[in-house]
Amino acid sequence: MQILPPKELLPYIKHYLFLESNGDHHKTLRLFSDGNTGMVFLLTKGSLSFNQHLPHSFLNGQISHFQDLALVQQTSFIIIVFQPDGLYKLLGISAHELRDQIITPQDIFGQTATLLYDNLMHCKQQADKIHESV
Repeated sequence: MQILPPKELLPYIKHYLFLESNGDHHKTLRLFSDGNTGMVFLLTKGSLSFNQHLPHSFLNGQISHFQDLALVQQTSFIIIVFQPDGLYKLLGISAHELRDQIITPQDIFGQTATLLYDNLMHCKQQADKIHESV
């Protein structure tokens, strides 16, 4: 499900994506190079991988070509999709610095990223998860 952010965040965040796999042991989600960066929060005990196992939360830069994201077990996750220049407006980090990179949010946001992830894990409703990520 795709949900727009509050009006105040539209210059930075394009939308939120709430995605779930239905428990297939190996499902693939194709990500296309759309010029956007994102922050991903895995909310279940499943796992995500490109060609390597990914952490439970990560920031991904713009991708230069499509990537197949493998979902293992039942997986629920949120992706905050930033505007193409959203991270630059927020943090002064240019898009080319993160191109094809996977970075832990703690490397950018420190302990705040860990607290956000913990709070998201305890939210039951999607509206609460959006409010928590603001």
